[in-house]
Amino acid sequence: MYKIKCIVCGNDYETCQCGNENDTPWKILCESSNHYRIHLAMTEYAAKLIDEEEALDILDKCDITGWENFTETYRQLIGELLTYRKKKEISNKRKNLMMTKDKVK
Repeated sequence: MYKIKCIVCGNDYETCQCGNENDTPWKILCESSNHYRIHLAMTEYAAKLIDEEEALDILDKCDITGWENFTETYRQLIGELLTYRKKKEISNKRKNLMMTKDKVK
């Protein structure tokens, strides 16, 4: 068994890198399949292979509890996406408010 740090959260975990056909490849990088999904989404987003909406759709299906304590890269990318979502929600509320005001006139 080897002690490795998860690239997403930075936690130490143990894995066997013995090349068994039953081994799960994601264990080389991440402590869980959930963190591996986060890693893939953030890698694709950072490389501009997917946009904010696609990345958020993937993150919505992941458990990002404690993301504020993830490693710096993942913390920054997730924070960027959540800020994007918040700004979009505020913009949509403003648009709806303006449309409502126009209808009242």
